[in-house]
Amino acid sequence: MLARRRYLAGEDERRLGELIAALADPQIKAVFCARGGYGAMRLLQSLDSARITPKALVGFSDIVALHALLGRAGRVSIHGPVLTQLGALSTSTHERLFALLESSRPAQTLHGGATFVAA
Repeated sequence: MLARRRYLAGEDERRLGELIAALADPQIKAVFCARGGYGAMRLLQSLDSARITPKALVGFSDIVALHALLGRAGRVSIHGPVLTQLGALSTSTHERLFALLESSRPAQTLHGGATFVAA
């Protein structure tokens, strides 16, 4: 996480290896992204969603690309704060986030929505 390669957190190969290890490890129950960024897009082609054990991925910004990959694989992801923001969360937001991570039930079920297809 502390490595640097220009504006990225290190070389793609190292970041990919660390992400795959975290997503595949059955002992790890959730993965928080350190920050959002373009670098997530650079890893998508090399991620094998079949190797990902059930766990939540938490993050936002360009991390949404990883959310989409996990969603297609039937995995859970949370569009939420990145690791660097956890200390700035209100107590109630922090408690709600971790209650969501510890629960086996969906946070909310949406009904009656429509699919939007851009013209």
